[in-house]
Amino acid sequence: MNPADELRTAANNLRHEPQWIRLGHDALFGALADWLNQAARYYDAGVQAADDVFRDDPAGRDAFLTTGPGAPSEHALAVARQINGTAP
Repeated sequence: MNPADELRTAANNLRHEPQWIRLGHDALFGALADWLNQAARYYDAGVQAADDVFRDDPAGRDAFLTTGPGAPSEHALAVARQINGTAP
């Protein structure tokens, strides 16, 4: 699962999974889900940019997407992994 998938899964879980719905914080979880979806869109845009810019440089592409400006939000991923139950 790539970072964008992790973020979208967490956003979906917040909106549709019973364990979150039972907590009854629709406004908070809706805002959090929106933030996670936005982080996923930003990561997808980074992947597209990396594919365009680093066409002939796989190492540069990987660096851009892991530690450079195209890297996913560490904070959003940490939250998503807690929600998804996949935190290290």
